[in-house]
Amino acid sequence: MDDYEIRRNIWEGKIPVEFDFDTREFTSIRSPQSYFAMLPRISYFPLCLSKALKFLSLSVDEDIDVKDVWLEYNGQILKWHYPIGLLYDMHVADVTLPWVINVRSQNHPDELVHPSKDTMRHIFLQAIKEADQLKHRGQVISSMTKDEHNRLFDSVVNNKFDDFWSVNKRLMHDETNKISYIPIRFYEPGSPFKQVLISPSNEDDSPCTLENAIRKALPTIDLSSYTVISQGINVPLNTPVIWMARNLSYPDNFIHILLRKS
Repeated sequence: MDDYEIRRNIWEGKIPVEFDFDTREFTSIRSPQSYFAMLPRISYFPLCLSKALKFLSLSVDEDIDVKDVWLEYNGQILKWHYPIGLLYDMHVADVTLPWVINVRSQNHPDELVHPSKDTMRHIFLQAIKEADQLKHRGQVISSMTKDEHNRLFDSVVNNKFDDFWSVNKRLMHDETNKISYIPIRFYEPGSPFKQVLISPSNEDDSPCTLENAIRKALPTIDLSSYTVISQGINVPLNTPVIWMARNLSYPDNFIHILLRKS
């Protein structure tokens, strides 16, 4: 049920990104330069953007802070609180790399949360608490110490796989608390995500598969017209969701599933 190699490979997955200033908004740019980076799929842009802004600021007459900018790709806002890998899967339909992202400073979208580290910590831990509420009625996360909560987030910030899983393994399965529901969200480009209660097993006690879960969440969808993606992988529809929860979840403990028109 638990596959260390898959977990490790998922954690180490990276996306090549090119950051560019929007020359319409940064009028003082002397000689436009791009910043290139390999960003972890499991991380978040506010945790990875400081180095890019420090480099890009060399070409303008001012220091640029994360709180002063927002990110755009192909005219679409990139939501700070979504994992980088999920955003890539949602917005990039082809395999053109690097992923070119526009750094903007004006007309800041009202729907974007403030991207401070403390805000991201709060959002991240709230997601984990929601996931554990579904799995264990919140009993595991509430039994952890504040230090363990912080280690979960700090491990993502510092890209420490072993530190993260030394704590997170308790949230994946607990001998005294059978998993009730699978934390899973379904995304279609341009629509809000869909989330319903998904049990590990069907009514006949057979394992609930990804196809079963999609049909429960989106009963009218024609799956033959869609590609189903999680962690950048085309996931087979017969994959048990309990296996996905333990091996393909993002650090926030949710399985994020993208359904893209084939």
